[in-house]
Amino acid sequence: MDVGSGSESGEENGVVGENGQVESVFFDNAAEDARKEQEHRQGLLDKQREARALVLPTADADVRLELRNRGEPVCLFGEDAHDRRERLRALVLEEKESKPSDEQTEAKEEENKVEPAPEEFFTEGLEELKQARLKILKKSLHKSRDRLVESRKRIRSVEFREEGNEVYASMQNVALVSSQIGDSRPLAACAFSSGAQDPSTIATGSWSGLVKLWDANSGAPPLVLKGHTERISHLAFHPSKQGVIASCSADKTVHLWDTKREERDRVTAIYRDHADRVSGVAFHPDGELLGSSSFDTTWRLYDLETGTCLLLQEGHSKPIYRIAFHPDGSLAASCGLDRAARVWDNRSGRCIMTFTGHVDSVLGADFSPDGYQLATGSNDNSIKIWDLRKRRCFYTIAAHSSCVTSVKYQPGSGHVLLSTSFDKTAKVWSRRGYVLVGVLSNHEEKVTCGDIGGNAEHIVTTCYDKTW
Repeated sequence: MDVGSGSESGEENGVVGENGQVESVFFDNAAEDARKEQEHRQGLLDKQREARALVLPTADADVRLELRNRGEPVCLFGEDAHDRRERLRALVLEEKESKPSDEQTEAKEEENKVEPAPEEFFTEGLEELKQARLKILKKSLHKSRDRLVESRKRIRSVEFREEGNEVYASMQNVALVSSQIGDSRPLAACAFSSGAQDPSTIATGSWSGLVKLWDANSGAPPLVLKGHTERISHLAFHPSKQGVIASCSADKTVHLWDTKREERDRVTAIYRDHADRVSGVAFHPDGELLGSSSFDTTWRLYDLETGTCLLLQEGHSKPIYRIAFHPDGSLAASCGLDRAARVWDNRSGRCIMTFTGHVDSVLGADFSPDGYQLATGSNDNSIKIWDLRKRRCFYTIAAHSSCVTSVKYQPGSGHVLLSTSFDKTAKVWSRRGYVLVGVLSNHEEKVTCGDIGGNAEHIVTTCYDKTW
């Protein structure tokens, strides 16, 4: 999909300078006003729902007795029996709100209890894992320093803000430039090429177990990668090596492909360590490690040079659906059907954060390029933005009318966040205030996955209707 110029929408939502360019787009105030209005309405609805659930006497004599016992006037001027009962309802609701609930009392008692320190359990790791952790430590320190310097520059950069305004405005004029039937069965995954590769290369994975590489510009016949025996779950391009791609499948395997080789030599590695369906795969930013998540409630870390499984990480109580790496490489995030997202320190192996707030399975996760936030999409139709510095959710987006199947930040600048859903749409959200700036509604069935190019000029989505 292509993105238009957005000049008309920019004039509607911002200030146009002398050169005809959009100088400012006022999304922040609109987002804050909308959030406050939503919270106010939600509070009123909750109070009305709680008031209707109260059990009150229906006889007027009993209502009068209850009012008298509370020291209230038995009858007000012009008040009938219905008005008296509603006045009693309001009084009872006010008393209930002012008095702490049993759950709050129990929670306070639990906080005051002194629990014995849990016994720490660990399994001794490989020497290769230790060396990998030391290498991650050294590289992540340099990357973190560079990232923070760049982040401080962007805060003071007028050009960076104007670039974001242009992206927001252009996203309001999204145009469909290409659509292909990708397979004879539904498509489950897609990804843009990254790093030094041609950004027009698109990889798709289907329920037939085939991985196909497409040239979005020429529409040439795809390169077909055969090897999986069950449906594809997820795909990922290598961050720096051209033509290298990883795929995972319900056949419990992870395949590593090199598309620059001859057909018989394209499968460079097959990992068969998981005991159940492999649901997610991601390359470490350094390009030397590969992570995979599985329905066996674990995620694994592989050394691409030796093919060794360095780490078997447990922690989730139910199947894990996705895995993602922090831009520095120091952290990893996993999410799954236990309604939680966990953040792991790759340098120590510890789970340093557990984010709980979704009321249903968490199906997608992605770190923002500046490294400060983690976005998660859930089967409860919402997206939550977690602040890694404050270790809490600071924004919840009521994103779709059905489950959110994937979330993806724009690589590099991170101006926008892409989400896909079973409500047959993909939506683009501004990073500044998380306001909806674009809706893609060309598919006729459930949208299963999406990805966005680094310059936000192209967006690709896959769907149950077998098209991308």
